[in-house]
Amino acid sequence: MSDDLLDDPRLTAAGLFFEVHTGLNARFAAQLCEHGLSPVEFEVLMRLARSPGHQLRMTDLASQTSLSTSGVTRVVDRMERDRYITRRACPSDRRSSYAVITQSGLTKLERILPSTSR
Repeated sequence: MSDDLLDDPRLTAAGLFFEVHTGLNARFAAQLCEHGLSPVEFEVLMRLARSPGHQLRMTDLASQTSLSTSGVTRVVDRMERDRYITRRACPSDRRSSYAVITQSGLTKLERILPSTSR
């Protein structure tokens, strides 16, 4: 491998980007941990809170996050147990269901959001 390739400023910029990304993710995860949430649980709450009716079909939630459909099911199971989310049957498609943020989930977000801007 030539030194010219390794000295390419684009490669340096990409490396710096990854360092910043990793650092920000670690800091963000630590702040969320203080509130008892993982980054993916926070992402789920945010997506539901910002969606019409505070709900998304489970398949849409999977496609909007880094989760598979089975991964979304596991996360929603946990969050439903913690009462941050509830499930609602889809009236037009019995095979589908919605994940819906609860008042408890909205309150959790209200407590977290000011701390994420520190």
